[in-house]
Amino acid sequence: MPSSMHPTFTRVPQRSYDALVDDRDVTIDAVMAALAVDPLEAEDAFKLFGVDGIPRTLQHFADRGRGAYVQALETLSQWVRTQDSLRLALRKLTLYDMRIGMWAASQMVREVLPFVLPRYEAPRLAIEAAERWVVGEISDSDLYQTHLPCTRTGGTTASRIAGEAASSVVVVPHLRSPEFMETAALEAVQALFYAGGGTYESRRPNWMRSPEAWKLRDVVADACLSYPVIP
Repeated sequence: MPSSMHPTFTRVPQRSYDALVDDRDVTIDAVMAALAVDPLEAEDAFKLFGVDGIPRTLQHFADRGRGAYVQALETLSQWVRTQDSLRLALRKLTLYDMRIGMWAASQMVREVLPFVLPRYEAPRLAIEAAERWVVGEISDSDLYQTHLPCTRTGGTTASRIAGEAASSVVVVPHLRSPEFMETAALEAVQALFYAGGGTYESRRPNWMRSPEAWKLRDVVADACLSYPVIP
């Protein structure tokens, strides 16, 4: 008899979810481990190895075939949509897999690039470079070199902050510092807010619980599904 699936993580058997995932803290690693493990073996696997001992990387799913890989991307997208904080979701996604985290962050920043004044090309060029890094076309150090011109972006508040968001993203691989994703997320949310007519006096009391953050969280979730690295 087929195992029933979890209502939110629709590719994860409920039995595997119950064995590996703590509902008080639904971590990306636990959800991906639940996706990876045979539901009939989930309880024993958790007792023997714990979540950390169960192979759950994107490469693991790729090795199992295209179908398993697509299910992994779908599950990552669903996990992002459950998160209350865009900042933490993006950092944790990057910790899980830096390339998909970089892809998602690049798509997030693309949402605010239209607010950069046309004479400032550096943020757009940096995000294009980040997308090339994701598919292995340029090195960490070459990508890192694109960050400094982004910090010189001027113009409106939205333009300047959008440039800063691009800068925060492109330093991550070279510095091996996923925490910069939190900075990038905050900057992207703020750029969207100010571009929409927001002012310093009317700024959000909690940026991560704002309409702008929810919108960008959905962008990050969708980016998991458009990830261009195909095994």
